[in-house]
Amino acid sequence: MPPLTMSTPPTFPTLLSHLLTTYSAPVLPSPSPYPHEPSLNHPITSLSLHPTLEALLHILNSDLASAHFLVRKMQAPPAYEGMLIHAVLHRVEGDYRNAEAWYGDVFHGEEQECGGKGCLERCWGGGREGLERCLGFVRRVEGLRKEGKKATVGRGDGGEGSDEHTGLEDLERESRREIE
Repeated sequence: MPPLTMSTPPTFPTLLSHLLTTYSAPVLPSPSPYPHEPSLNHPITSLSLHPTLEALLHILNSDLASAHFLVRKMQAPPAYEGMLIHAVLHRVEGDYRNAEAWYGDVFHGEEQECGGKGCLERCWGGGREGLERCLGFVRRVEGLRKEGKKATVGRGDGGEGSDEHTGLEDLERESRREIE
């Protein structure tokens, strides 16, 4: 799909829709250190969105530096949405231990302050089961990345990888659900 054309000023819904339909939900670290569409940086920042929404658009555009700049300012309660986005960012970067720590911080903070009712519950379900579902997702992503590296090194006949492809599609669906 071609880059977004700006015949009218972009809105959050148009940018979100464009990024979600043009690129897959981020699961594995991007092979490129550059954003998918560098030209979207200015339209995203010009919307004057809440930093969590802006960070999500940057993550979807694979502009991880811009996303990190925003989430580093939301590192403590009660900014649980920002903390959750920080966890997503670390997962997308491939920093799985840090992602797990951030997800855990969100869980424990929301348990203490909100009785577990919050953004982690909305994404993954309530209680410790929701946290375990979330951490299991991170571990499956990490496992897929490790398997992908092995398959890339060991692939000879080109016939391998269909299970990996199915696994990636499942993880993309979960990643998209988490982001939406």
